[in-house]
Order: sequence, then structure tokens, then C-alpha cells
Amino acid sequence: MTHRERALAAFRFDPTDRPPCDLLENMLWERLRAYFEEIHSLTDREEILDFIGADFRWVKVENPFYMRSQLGNTVKAGALREESIPLSIGTLSDALFDRPLRDATLEDIEAIRFPSVDDIIFPDFKAARERWPDHAIVFMPYNYGLFMSACDSFGFEEALIKMASEPEIFDALIRRMHEFNMEALRVGLEKARGYVDIIWTWDDFATQESLIMNPALWRERIKPYIAEEIGCMRDYGFYTLYHSCGAIRSVLPDLIEIGVNGVEVFQVSAKGMDAAGIARDFGGKMTFYGGIDVQTVLLSADERETREAVRHNAACFKSCGGYIVANSHHGVDGIRTENIIAMCDEAHKIRYR
Repeated sequence: MTHRERALAAFRFDPTDRPPCDLLENMLWERLRAYFEEIHSLTDREEILDFIGADFRWVKVENPFYMRSQLGNTVKAGALREESIPLSIGTLSDALFDRPLRDATLEDIEAIRFPSVDDIIFPDFKAARERWPDHAIVFMPYNYGLFMSACDSFGFEEALIKMASEPEIFDALIRRMHEFNMEALRVGLEKARGYVDIIWTWDDFATQESLIMNPALWRERIKPYIAEEIGCMRDYGFYTLYHSCGAIRSVLPDLIEIGVNGVEVFQVSAKGMDAAGIARDFGGKMTFYGGIDVQTVLLSADERETREAVRHNAACFKSCGGYIVANSHHGVDGIRTENIIAMCDEAHKIRYR
């Protein structure tokens, strides 16, 4: 099978020769780059991905202005009439920064000026397909992760308070973010059609023990917007890959219901997310990408234990399909780079047929 055939078969739960594998989002952190340069004389990202045999290639917007804004960290809501809202301040600690929408009124939120879709620089999708004809291509569009963005804007605790006690304020911001998501998404999907296979989207709303909020509140305040965004992606003919870390088992049926094809990062160390239980209850209904855990395997285990984790997960999903081997997080300084090599090498050695 080609890389692309194998990867897309996993999204259809079709038999594959081996489990697909990937380096999470094709992200190379500094220590990993240094390892490949020192040990294998590889410096180019493409050479490294080829070396480990990654089945996926990822493309994203070239100007991710959502990561930081010129607005600054201490601007109050009244100033938002003149500036764009920042999506990410870089921390959830409300003790370190004043959040720009902490005391916002409905009028303040309606007055926010969002970035222009015309300013988004999209990848050259045609060139990407020509460069990687035999790989599955994942597109990371511009979009606000709704709950996390509300936390950045209101403050983490304040977002939860508003979600429950001032829903009109919370919903107003989520609605406006969602409207921008849909506008940007339609432009990106139109450009990507015919070249890209999978659309990635995201939010984070769980700890390692449970959802951050009551699942019923998530279903009421967040799920309908995710459903519309996922529906748009599927209407354009793409598979969908949804990111959320942590213990999201309680809403996996909801994600399946609204058309999410796959979940990334599949954090098996989170409560209720063990590979055997997930495969038993959700195998053949959703694809799970990740599962080689940073906290319990890649950070502290040796290569033998890493290979055992790959074989264990692959065996759990062998009868139902829908599993993609990858690291569950990236960029953690302590990740043993040798384990990344072992993870991908073991995935290549497994034979499903």
C-alpha cells in the first residue's frame, strides 16, 4: 500500500498491511532536530519524515496570526473597538495577565474587530499534492478553538463562570468566533478541495481526569458550533480529524454523532482512554491518532517498552481498524528521541496481513 492508501484506509476502517504512523503534526522540536542532525546527518524536515516513514504530510496557513496579537496582554474590553482580539496569550494562568474580555459587556463583544479572511495566506495546495502524491495530506486551517479561546479572552475561571451564570456573554463571544471560523473555513476548503485528504480542527476542554465542565454544558454551549464546522468540512468531501487532549471519553459518542472521523491526540494515560477499552467501545466508529504516550512511554520508558506500547495499541485495534501510531504530544524537552525512532520503526514492522 502507498502511504496515502494506508492512511485513508484507517479512516474507513478498512484492512491495512500495517498500522499507519506519523510524527504528530509533523512537528520537529529542537532536541529532535539536533538528534537527527548529530546521529543521522539529517537536517531537512522532509528527509527526517522520510527516514521515519511517516504516512502523513501536514500543511497550514502561513501567517497564523491567531497565535499572538499586537493587542497586548493587559488591554481592557473598551479598547477592543480599535484592535483585533488576541486568540492566545500563551498561558492559562489568570494570575499572570489581565484578560481583555474579563469585564466585557455584550456591546463590547459585538464591537470586536476580527481579522480579515482576505489576510490569511493559504498553502499552495496544488504544489503540496504534487510534492507528496503518495502521502495523506492534512490541512490545518485558520480557526479559533472555541472554549480555549474563551479562556484566553475571559480568563480560565471567568470563562467557566460565564459559561454557567452569564451564558449570554459567553455565547456572544463563541458565536462571533464561530462565524469567523466558518467564513475562513469555507475559503480554505474551496482552495484545498481536490488536493487535501483530511481537515484538522481543534479545541481543548478536558483534564486528564474528566471534561473541564459538565458534559451537558459542553453539549449546550460548544457542541452545536463544532457540529456546523465539522459538517462544512464533510460537505466538501474531507475526512475530519479533531484535536483535544485529555479524558474526552464522555463526549466521544457526541463527536461521532456530529461526523468527526478521527480524534487526535488519543492520550491513553488520561482516565478512560486506555487503548483496549477505547477499541472495544468505539473501534470501527472513529479513528484514533496518537496513543504513544509522552508521560508514560516516550518520556521515561526505554526503546523496548516503546515498541511494546506500539504493538499493544496496534493489537487492540487490529480487528476493527482505525488506529494511527503517533506520539501523543510534541515539543516536551524530555522526550527520548530514540523512542520516536523506535515508535515509527515498530509500526513499520507490524503486519496486519
